[in-house]
Amino acid sequence: MMTTSKSANLITANPMIKKLAKARTGEENHVTHRGVANKCLYFILTILAGVILSLVLRNVGTLIVNEDTGVVFSSQIGAITGVSSGVLMLIVPFIALLIRRTSAVIGTIYCICFGNFIGFAATAIDEYRAEITIAAALTVLVCLALTLLYRSGRFTVTSKMRNIVYTSLIVFFMGSAGLVISNFIPGLHFIPEVFLGYGIIGIAAAVFGVILAAAFFLVDLDNVAKAEEAQLAKEYEWFCALSIMFSVVWLFLRLWRLVGLASNKK
Repeated sequence: MMTTSKSANLITANPMIKKLAKARTGEENHVTHRGVANKCLYFILTILAGVILSLVLRNVGTLIVNEDTGVVFSSQIGAITGVSSGVLMLIVPFIALLIRRTSAVIGTIYCICFGNFIGFAATAIDEYRAEITIAAALTVLVCLALTLLYRSGRFTVTSKMRNIVYTSLIVFFMGSAGLVISNFIPGLHFIPEVFLGYGIIGIAAAVFGVILAAAFFLVDLDNVAKAEEAQLAKEYEWFCALSIMFSVVWLFLRLWRLVGLASNKK
């Protein structure tokens, strides 16, 4: 068990732990690796529930086939819920970040939406099916490898790494916003094509996204370890687990993008 002085230094050094420090509690009711792992397992099961939901909705209604795009689905309900799930995935994370006590509920909604969105994409567009399967398998392998690497003690998340990761995240989102804006500016339409296309720059951007998502996964693992050492309240296991799931989903989406680029290059 850590001494009071060491615990205080730990909390001061970690921004996330510092924010949650007020919720410190006793030894028998604090964050543990096992507790976070169980909640991650729950979120994974809700993702599977979302996939099943998409399959159920797909079989409700009338068959619709778009010969131009190759989109095939069995009901407008399935399409609406699939697209709506994708939109909700962009919104609900901000609620959890602002109100951490909602992590369990928000996490459940987020994971069901993610599962429904992926299920819809895989069944609606044939070429996505193989890409999603490969990206999912790669995500599992990468997460397992990173977890084993971190747990072995051979890799340490330093404050310098955190600063680089957080700075890179800001650059990534600013760049993404810039690409969206450039679509509406005459003469700049070529920029998204360069960064999102199949050329060297597009592939490099996709690889950068994968590396950044993997780095965030490592930071999340380190946050769990430090939360356990600082004996934060057990309720924050939901927040820690949801943070991990955000990184896992982001990693999957980046790998999906990379797999899509690779398959279209053939």
